[in-house]
Amino acid sequence: MAEIKIKIDALEGKIKELKTLQRRISSNVTTCPKVVGGGSSVNELEKIANTYKTLNSSMLLLVMNTISFMDNLKESYVGSDKKASNKISAK
Repeated sequence: MAEIKIKIDALEGKIKELKTLQRRISSNVTTCPKVVGGGSSVNELEKIANTYKTLNSSMLLLVMNTISFMDNLKESYVGSDKKASNKISAK
């Protein structure tokens, strides 16, 4: 089985960067102006605005899930490392 090397400090640094990105995405809330009039141009602009909202919320979800995954990875790795250390110390 191949050895997996994880640099905890680098992982923690990337988690912090992702949390900063998460805060920036969360704070980037804009409201669309009220629609006055109609026509195909206005309808297309509304579709673009809705697509942007969906993209923004999807990106936020992706970043949050990535942070969760990386936190779980770090905790799992640290826990496994401590268990191995305890077994070696007990011998």
